[in-house]
Amino acid sequence: MRTIRGFSPALLRLGRVGTASLALATALAGSSWHVVHGPGAHGNRLTGVSCASPTFCFAVGQSGKGATLAELWNGHLWTITTGARLQGPTSSLSSVSCLSGNACWAIGVAKSDLFEHWNGSDWHVISGPPGSWSPTGLSCPSSTFCVASGNTGTAADLAIWNGQRWVVTHGAKSESRARLPAVSCSSIMFCEAVGVVPSRTASQVPAAESWDGQGWVNSHAIAPRYASLDGVSCWSASGCLAVGSAYVRAAGLSGFAERWNGLRWSRVKVPLARGEVLLNVACTGPSHCLVVGHEGIQPIVLSWNGRSMATARTQHVTAGGVLSAIALTGGFGVAVGFSNGTGSRAGSSLIEMQT
Repeated sequence: MRTIRGFSPALLRLGRVGTASLALATALAGSSWHVVHGPGAHGNRLTGVSCASPTFCFAVGQSGKGATLAELWNGHLWTITTGARLQGPTSSLSSVSCLSGNACWAIGVAKSDLFEHWNGSDWHVISGPPGSWSPTGLSCPSSTFCVASGNTGTAADLAIWNGQRWVVTHGAKSESRARLPAVSCSSIMFCEAVGVVPSRTASQVPAAESWDGQGWVNSHAIAPRYASLDGVSCWSASGCLAVGSAYVRAAGLSGFAERWNGLRWSRVKVPLARGEVLLNVACTGPSHCLVVGHEGIQPIVLSWNGRSMATARTQHVTAGGVLSAIALTGGFGVAVGFSNGTGSRAGSSLIEMQT
């Protein structure tokens, strides 16, 4: 798994920061974020979210009992869906992508790789690609094309859903050792997968690969050394925003971002704060992106207007926590993650939205 001087964003997504953690989902009304409690039990953690409309979203993760977790938003309230809930200490869903109320895909692990499909009434396990790897990123621009990214342990392989089955496609040859935890597709002809690759001059450097409809090519991320890219969102083949964290000697762990213009990546200035970690991003266009993560023990949301990035107003979480994923659609947004428990008490699931 990607690690920056002992830091692993994956551990944050699994709730291993601070005290016992609970799933968190937050609702953004206008320009302010408000914490909303979901239906989950103590110890739940949410790691992925996708919205097909303002009245249909899925948030996924792991329950406090160690089972896969999927929470459904119907425009009024959140409910836990039954179905392919797999039990086990390592069973979890890491990412979800929804096209409509009857077409969602989710990925995760349950003893081995886990791929699921929502048909409008229930989740069903579907066969994954051959081989053994840990899928973490997912993007579905159509019902016949999805891309799953992750860590195969040996190569930067990615999986593509062709409408009938998952097949493995090899990443860019020059990035063969890359780990790609996040992917975003603006269409079946363009995707961007980001992550990290080992380096001879640093423990790791950011990696980025582009899908052109035929294969993957290195798009040459330019972020600093001792860094990883953990989230990406693309609104077109000439527009993406990627976020992550870097270890800077003077400031310690800090967030960073870079933008893709169709030809190359360029740095985006981020309001720096010590201990700032950026985990995910969602964009609806070149002038509207929201970034989530945490600063120290507090969840944070940053907004991008195409020119600059600023901190959004969020509701203070007393025990602290992490926002690990965000979704935007039609002027509506949802951010999810987990909050830290207090004392021996773990928290419960929670959600924020933009209306």
